[in-house]
Amino acid sequence: MKRNKKYSLLFEPAAFLLLIVMMPLAAAVRLNPAYLKPILKTNILFLAVLCFIFCFDIFFNLHTAFADTENNLYFTAKSFTWKEFLSNETLLKESGPLYGFGFSGKVGGSISRPIAFHYKIEGFTGYIDYDGQTQERIPITTDTRYIGLKTEIGGGWKIFAGQSGFSFEPIAGFGYRWWLRDITDSSSGIGSGYEEMWRSYYGRLGIRGEKISSDEFKIFIEAAAIIPLYNENKVYLSDFGLGTVTVEPGNKNSLWVEVGMKSKKLSVSVFYEGLRFSESDNVGHFQFFQPESEADIYGVNIGFTF
Repeated sequence: MKRNKKYSLLFEPAAFLLLIVMMPLAAAVRLNPAYLKPILKTNILFLAVLCFIFCFDIFFNLHTAFADTENNLYFTAKSFTWKEFLSNETLLKESGPLYGFGFSGKVGGSISRPIAFHYKIEGFTGYIDYDGQTQERIPITTDTRYIGLKTEIGGGWKIFAGQSGFSFEPIAGFGYRWWLRDITDSSSGIGSGYEEMWRSYYGRLGIRGEKISSDEFKIFIEAAAIIPLYNENKVYLSDFGLGTVTVEPGNKNSLWVEVGMKSKKLSVSVFYEGLRFSESDNVGHFQFFQPESEADIYGVNIGFTF
């Protein structure tokens, strides 16, 4: 029986999207089955965006008139550093590698259809080093496990510079990032670990440039401001008899930069992503708060384009 190429283009991206989303969520639930309900509740908007992207992909794969599509399944490796501050003093530093897979796509962005729609979904995980201190300011070292998801959607208007192969595209969009931060118990027995479940909604505003040297090769650079809209951190302190504490870190703008190349079958890029959060308000009887926090992420993506 001959395979229908149109429908194969539909179900291959759908399978990638499902795997990328389910792997980190399943890992988080395996870590603690009690996380299933808060994960589903916290990520309901993320799942809604996933459904939208899935339906969008179905529509454009079934309507061949919209032929200006590009999909990219990629592996990502990141050097991740997380720091927290109080009164300009560094309270803790976490650093180490994170790994994951992502799926991104583009529709439009041609001379005949300059309006472009972009989307990306990515899952990541890893163990990194924790170098901090207890509440009594006793130095402590341990490990932190990260499990997370990120999705972004947006659009732009591609402007071509004559026949030179250069193009520029102002871009704007929205993003959502969710991650579980699991600080393990110290092997020295001095400090006990706990878990945090973060989520952040943000806007993106920037520009993308491309240089096409042939039908099968192009280089690109993208820079965008990350503009936080809402941040939340649920801290699970049941082991200390304090239940779950929810704080809302403040908004601070940050930066995304990516440079890379794409051929007909391969894509390679390097990137920097910053995350910035100002100190949250105090909450609860014990006046809990999230200190000023920041993350610097340097990484490489290697993917297969189709």
